[in-house]
Amino acid sequence: MKTAIYSRKSVYRESGESLENQVALCRQYLCMQYGEAEAAAAEVFEDEGVSAKNLARAELQRMLRAVRAGEIGRIVCYRLDRISRNVCDFTALLEGLERRGAEIVCIREKFDTSTPMGKAMLYIASVFAQLERETISERVRDTMLWMARGGRWLGGQPPYGYAAVRLHWPEGTGREKYASFLREEPAESRVVRRIFREYLRFGEIGAVRASLCRAGVWSRTGKAFSAQAIRAILQNPAYCRADAACYAYFGARGATVCFLPKRMQAQGILAYNKRDYRHARGRRLPEAEWIVAESRHPALISGREWVQAQEMLQKGRPPVGRRRVEALCAGRLYCALCGARLLVKRRGGSGKFDYICARKLRFGAASCAVANLAGQRADAAACRELARLAAELWAGADAKERQEGLAEAAGEALQPEAGADLATHAAEADAEGGWVNRLPAEAKRQLVQAAVRRMQWDGETLEVFLQ
Repeated sequence: MKTAIYSRKSVYRESGESLENQVALCRQYLCMQYGEAEAAAAEVFEDEGVSAKNLARAELQRMLRAVRAGEIGRIVCYRLDRISRNVCDFTALLEGLERRGAEIVCIREKFDTSTPMGKAMLYIASVFAQLERETISERVRDTMLWMARGGRWLGGQPPYGYAAVRLHWPEGTGREKYASFLREEPAESRVVRRIFREYLRFGEIGAVRASLCRAGVWSRTGKAFSAQAIRAILQNPAYCRADAACYAYFGARGATVCFLPKRMQAQGILAYNKRDYRHARGRRLPEAEWIVAESRHPALISGREWVQAQEMLQKGRPPVGRRRVEALCAGRLYCALCGARLLVKRRGGSGKFDYICARKLRFGAASCAVANLAGQRADAAACRELARLAAELWAGADAKERQEGLAEAAGEALQPEAGADLATHAAEADAEGGWVNRLPAEAKRQLVQAAVRRMQWDGETLEVFLQ
């Protein structure tokens, strides 16, 4: 029975419960309990920089696939909360391991699921692990709210138009306190004012971009402003004055507003809790979850102008029902000629779309000669490969096993009833990926994203590389 060591850390640090320390202590435990050979042969799975809120972690999922394949029969971890801090997730995980005869050993808490008492204590500990996670989340928000009232810059790349400065001051105990704030950069701030002025005049991001290019105005990297960069500037509340228009805008959207509008207000605002960094790309949160506070940096745009720009940005987007396209391969497609990622580009309001080279989209056809790839063609190829892979993996498996595999890969996007119905077809060798095409859009997207590692397009041939 092969042993796996699992370690996780939510932030990238070398101190404390580092991944190296967790693995070393787990190997020490295995050496004492099962001998040096067992400790040396244990396979290590490490997730760094991810939360235990859910089970959507690359190395954890790879380890669970090895368990289902019968390659691993024992999982050793430093503490229970390294695996999960969600009671429901942990319960489902433990039940799945039991069905396959695998066990979990937590060396810090001395839990061993091979015994009834160890299993019971593990369930109790998972409740407290979730309580700790939720308590930490509350504490972080309270700290963020406190810092927001002081208008502090929390770090990271400052918005275009500003630079971050660090201020120090002595504390009564002899120690030094410090905090970061934003300072206006005159050359960049003139560009920001120009972007807002021209967008309010022309009403199109493309026209603003063309105007900047003609004037020889470049970004910090020395390149032309992309449409995405201009949109990000227009949407950034840091440029907005903390006035009555700003107050009314965020108040109407349910944000926590930590300032009172003044008649002669000159300061800008900072919005905290804008993104959820537990996700890889920092998913933007709804404005109702933001904390908006008056800052110390000078505003570049009045509240009225900023709000007007937001209304124009919303009106400029297609209706929600027509905007969404089923782009299954987004993030997986690359250009074989220049190596750039292929982005989704819609064809008007028809619902059809193409994948287009990012370099070509940004700098024109002269920069990359690759032809656009029809979205339906790429997605159909991914579905065929997915169907073929499923037929290979689930050959000889019964409907229950196929249903479990579908549920794990699709997550919450697949309803149990739909999964049970489709599981009966999941092992069919359908050249067109029939059962895959009958999946709900989100479940289909999740399955493709989980199975496909990379797709490459050279203008004629499309290659699909699976995980």
